Amino acid sequence: MKKRVLRFVSRLILAVFIMSISLVGSMSYFPVKTEAAPDWSIPSLWESYKNDFKIGVAIPARCLSNDTDKQMVLKHFNSITAENEMKPESLLAGQTSTGLSYRFSTADTFVNFANTNNIGIRGHTLVWHNQTPDWFFRDSSGQMLSKDALLARLKQYIYDVVGRYKGKVYAWDVVNEAIDESQPDGYRRSTWYQICGPEYIEKAFIWAHEADPNAKLFYNDYNTEISTKRDFIYNMVKNLKSKGVPIHGIGMQSHINVNWPSVSEIENSIKLFSSIPGIEIHITELDMSLYNYGSNENYSTPPQDLLQRQAQKYKDIFTMLRKYKGIVTCVTFWGLKDDYSWLNSSSKRDWPLLFFDDYSAKPAYWSVIEAAGASASPSPTVTATPTPTPTPTVTVTATPTPTPTGTPGTGSGLKVLYKNNETSASTGSIRPWFKIVNGGSSSVDLSRVKIRYWYTVDGDKPQSAVCDWAQIGASNVTFNFVKLSSGVSGADYYLEVGFSSGAGQLQPGKDAGDIQVRFNKNDWSNYNQADDWSWLQSMTDYGENAKVTLYVDGVLVWGQEPGGATPAPTATATPTPIPTATVTPTPTATPTSTPRPTATATPTPTVSATPTPAPTASPVGGSYWTPSESYGALKVWYANGNLSSPTNVLNPKIKIENVGTTAVDLSRVKVRYWYTIDGEATQSVSVASSINPAYIDVKLGANAGGADYYVEIGFKSGAGVLAAGQSTKEIRLSIQKGSGSYNQSNDYSVRSATGYIENEKVTGYIDDVLVWGREPSRNAQIKVWYANGNLSSPTNVLNPKIKIENVGTTAVDLSRVKVRYWYTIDGEATQSVSVTSSINPAYIDVKFVKLGANAGGADYYVEIGFKSGAGVLAAGQSTKEIRLSIQKGSGSYNQSNDYSIRSANSYIENEKVTGYIDGAIVWGREPSRGTKPAGVVTPTPAPTPTSTPTPIPTTTPTPTPTPTVTVTPTSTPTPVSSSTPTPTATPTPTPSITITPAPTATPTPTPSVTDDTNDDWLFAQGNKIVDKDGKPVWLTGVNWFGFNTGTNVFDGVWSCNLKSALAEIANRGFNLLRVPISAELILNWSKGIYPKPNINYYVNPELEGLTSLEVFDFVVKTCKEVGLKIMLDIHSAKTDAMGHIYPVWYTDTITPEDYYKACEWITERYKNDDTIVAFDLKNEPHGKPWQDSVFAKWDNSTDINNWKYAAETCAKRILAKNPNMLIVIEGIEAYPKDDVTWTSKSSSDYYSTWWGGNLRGVKKYPINLGQYQNKVVYSPHDYGPLVYQQPWFYPGFTKDTLYNDCWRDNWTYIMDNGIAPLLIGEWGGYLDGGDNEKWMTYLRDYIIENHIHHTFWCYNANSGDTGGLVGYDFSTWDEQKYNFLKPALWQDSKGRFVGLDHKRPLGTNGKNINITIYYQNGEKPPVPKN
Repeated sequence: MKKRVLRFVSRLILAVFIMSISLVGSMSYFPVKTEAAPDWSIPSLWESYKNDFKIGVAIPARCLSNDTDKQMVLKHFNSITAENEMKPESLLAGQTSTGLSYRFSTADTFVNFANTNNIGIRGHTLVWHNQTPDWFFRDSSGQMLSKDALLARLKQYIYDVVGRYKGKVYAWDVVNEAIDESQPDGYRRSTWYQICGPEYIEKAFIWAHEADPNAKLFYNDYNTEISTKRDFIYNMVKNLKSKGVPIHGIGMQSHINVNWPSVSEIENSIKLFSSIPGIEIHITELDMSLYNYGSNENYSTPPQDLLQRQAQKYKDIFTMLRKYKGIVTCVTFWGLKDDYSWLNSSSKRDWPLLFFDDYSAKPAYWSVIEAAGASASPSPTVTATPTPTPTPTVTVTATPTPTPTGTPGTGSGLKVLYKNNETSASTGSIRPWFKIVNGGSSSVDLSRVKIRYWYTVDGDKPQSAVCDWAQIGASNVTFNFVKLSSGVSGADYYLEVGFSSGAGQLQPGKDAGDIQVRFNKNDWSNYNQADDWSWLQSMTDYGENAKVTLYVDGVLVWGQEPGGATPAPTATATPTPIPTATVTPTPTATPTSTPRPTATATPTPTVSATPTPAPTASPVGGSYWTPSESYGALKVWYANGNLSSPTNVLNPKIKIENVGTTAVDLSRVKVRYWYTIDGEATQSVSVASSINPAYIDVKLGANAGGADYYVEIGFKSGAGVLAAGQSTKEIRLSIQKGSGSYNQSNDYSVRSATGYIENEKVTGYIDDVLVWGREPSRNAQIKVWYANGNLSSPTNVLNPKIKIENVGTTAVDLSRVKVRYWYTIDGEATQSVSVTSSINPAYIDVKFVKLGANAGGADYYVEIGFKSGAGVLAAGQSTKEIRLSIQKGSGSYNQSNDYSIRSANSYIENEKVTGYIDGAIVWGREPSRGTKPAGVVTPTPAPTPTSTPTPIPTTTPTPTPTPTVTVTPTSTPTPVSSSTPTPTATPTPTPSITITPAPTATPTPTPSVTDDTNDDWLFAQGNKIVDKDGKPVWLTGVNWFGFNTGTNVFDGVWSCNLKSALAEIANRGFNLLRVPISAELILNWSKGIYPKPNINYYVNPELEGLTSLEVFDFVVKTCKEVGLKIMLDIHSAKTDAMGHIYPVWYTDTITPEDYYKACEWITERYKNDDTIVAFDLKNEPHGKPWQDSVFAKWDNSTDINNWKYAAETCAKRILAKNPNMLIVIEGIEAYPKDDVTWTSKSSSDYYSTWWGGNLRGVKKYPINLGQYQNKVVYSPHDYGPLVYQQPWFYPGFTKDTLYNDCWRDNWTYIMDNGIAPLLIGEWGGYLDGGDNEKWMTYLRDYIIENHIHHTFWCYNANSGDTGGLVGYDFSTWDEQKYNFLKPALWQDSKGRFVGLDHKRPLGTNGKNINITIYYQNGEKPPVPKN
């Protein structure tokens, strides 16, 4: 990726972000073990990653004779490798007069086990310098073979072994460990090399391919993260590929440890290797030692901190690997469990894998599951570790019968509201919904709160509970079933509902929103609710139910337990145990008359009284103050763990103390340690702490006094709350250089203190505002000039005018600059902001920021920033005027109390409009959060200027070609990473535009490209889709995903040119582009939040500086230009490559209403542009009613999971915005057979098919859009046996059997009976020469015969289940697959492709046509044959 590097500054991506923190007590981020070993209820590894890559395991033969081992393998892995049993030493028995003799029986057992259980097997390995018998290289007399003789023997061996397992082993490590980076040419001087030179490598791949043309062939090696070895491997494989040698991938062994290599080093190797066209990656031998290489440490038991570090690194690795799915296609662990590892010896134990010796899941296992986005919790007990998602089976804990005395608990201000959602007394599922209300005066951490619902079990059976939806996030809701030691009136059980730390704080006067709970017995036998203590049959709306009880720290604060009045809490009451990862709760009011157990805060370090240093009396470098109670106050304690200088490692130690009187959420807190690098080099940072670290990126852009870098420590949401008077545990950093050393003596933040001291040169921030310490002074300086364009007050519009002057001595890139205007809103309302300036508005970013608490004269600020490409502000120059119009949707502003206001209608210096470079304040003073401490000097504004406020450029040439900063980069940046875009001589004035700030302003719709009258809309007519003139059309398209995965643009734009790729898609005959996108991304866009797109700007210079939304605008514009229409597809609610796995259109954080609003917003934005002609409402609603807690159904109800109801609701809201949009509606997965209800828990009661492919419900419950019925299109998905071996893919299946067994009853009846058109939204796969290709041929032919509309899956190379139409460069087309598909694309009788536009032809090559020309030439309408 091309990145601009400023000539005068170093930049570093180097920071630490803290994921989870414990202020008091121990931390256990990942669960340490499950309750049973092995635990068969925990998530399957391979199923968790089934849409990413295979998960494999290397096992010895003894595992295949151990039933538990085999069951573990089949549960967690879908690929195996024989640890030693398929190596030459194991297979070769000797030589005979006719050739080689073999021992195949053990290898056959491995292959048969894999094939019988429908899992893959990798062959390891054919050619290796180890474990190949010495006699293989010698003749019968013991002499070394000649080159020709050895190659002939190798050919026979490969033919014999690979040929034996042809079609049974999907991948081979053909050559293993042939590279030795210490050799000048990189080749290991093995016996192979000594006799044959490097030629044996090439020959081995050729012969393996001849023996099995369908097997994937890999070169495999260790230490692939070492740059010299990596480069040798890259060059060797690239050379082999260029010669046409059939090598398909590189195996990265990945025997690593907890400290080496870094995840980024692993990723660098993947990036380099995958840049070779046609190369995929397998991680072939993954394990992670707890020891550094060569370490003398020897643990008898694994240290918990190392297990957590191992877990975090496994998580980071798998999170990274998922970014490369389709490139990384298999990850294999070298061992099933720790005691099977090759790293163990008689004198030393290691624990490098995911399971302990007894098969129990390690923290590493849970971290890998978490990285997959799956439920990362073992079955919870009362002392369970944190549970991100509810677990189906919950351990029951006996508890003493409550002794009722006293009165209902009161005093906390909390209460719980109850709503009954199951009114039948006899039911298989109890469905209480709750809201927690805080009527007190202080916030409450929900992790301290428990709800108990009391009931009778009516036949003791295992039970399960689930949260269907919660405003605070369903994954933050936990459950525990508790059995009473003896029954009381109305109860022998209670369900305890708890909350993880991620649920956050419940503020005074607020409620927690819906908590939608249901629970059942695992055999689905009925409860009798009639005698249940907590059940109120008639309370079907929220109300107070005193028989649902509420607790804080285990003490009853609301409601009445069964058997009588609530017992009065006593000092010895045992609190309900809290998961160990929960942050120490913020102190709140103690329940009346009753003490409760309190946690002891970490003691504040005792130090000698040190006066707080006074900051420099200048606005430069930030101001320093003691915040008020309403905001929060921090102090940073510092110690130096390494006083040496020079040194290659910096070891600052940090503790953060809350010296205010109110709690501070750690997600608002940051700390910066400032230092000099003393010679550029690669750097890394690690954290040693009982706090579990994760990493983010930050940058320091400008050299400052004593610093050219900083490391920033921040905290993620859910890290917890730092209570008043408490401090964090120690956070110890290790900052290292890859080469050279640091000279600490000149570092800004360094102090010679081995014990903790206050250090005002380690800076602290709340909400990015400096609240502790002083930042180093900067060489780069700006001054903000201000004028007021509207002096009225009150007023409904604020008109501050801004100019930014560079008063420093060096040029400043505007992308580093921000300015904040501070004001009070004077009554909450929707706000919008527009900008008028001669600076190109495309390069200006404006956003609203609401402060966490009111500051003196401000509860909001508007921040003006600049995008990359805005240009460079030369020393002594200023920008042109930037005029803001800040407006409220209702009400007015009172400017008189605004912090930044001045009564100046001409430009003045205003130190209350603040300026920043790289996020650090360099001009002005932010509004005070309170009173300054004694002895602190008030920063003073810069002296009044003597010159005219608007700087006039001199005739002396400046470092940039233009006399002002209002520059626009040239259209094509020079493709050199260090270049600064050349500004044009004179900027073109641009009209006023509206810029969409976060969070409330409405974004400006993208301007439509002029194209006749934007009238290429489509309609349903019977089973046909027709144009505006009623002429039938044929939609023949392709899928290109990425806007749904977190790439925030199409995948592959990291390699290819986006505009060229779209043009080529159109040139090759695709007239419709299905664009998978997430609801979350659209919602972010609607709020002015623009996640960064993953783009190669060297290849796509025209995209540089664009947000992800602007890139999407570019896609729409380009598609219009090339005649390519778009169908939007809400592929998932959340932005996640695995988001489509979730079965419905809402999640724990995205509600159905959020989903509808996302669809409305993007429809509104493009409603006047006929490029987007269709909307696929939701990809693949699914779920199995007989086993899944959440599933999509289809009937006439208004249930939250009824897809028909949701689809109709969503469609009507879209059509209210754009009545021209074609509405495409997919099916579900399972539909009940006749006379069966959705409550059946038997799979045999349902018809099941592909996700989204079951449209049987349309027959009885068709979609009803009223006046818009002519907009309805139904859309199944269909796939082949390589995706899943469905029952209709039996031996000898034909097109007729597919039609009768699957297609007809699930979807073709809709077309056959003329109900509506069909559009197959996804179909595609590998041309394997077998059953998958046969299925593809049958479906393609059926599509052609009936002119069924379709979008092929997919363009992407990185679709693991199907492959794509292009290679991994996203530019080279798979001509075989394309030619297979080509007949199913709309063409006229001359073979010209037909677009859906009436004016523009399809594509840019001049060979294709449009609808108008097609019908003018008298071509036949493309309609179904029936």
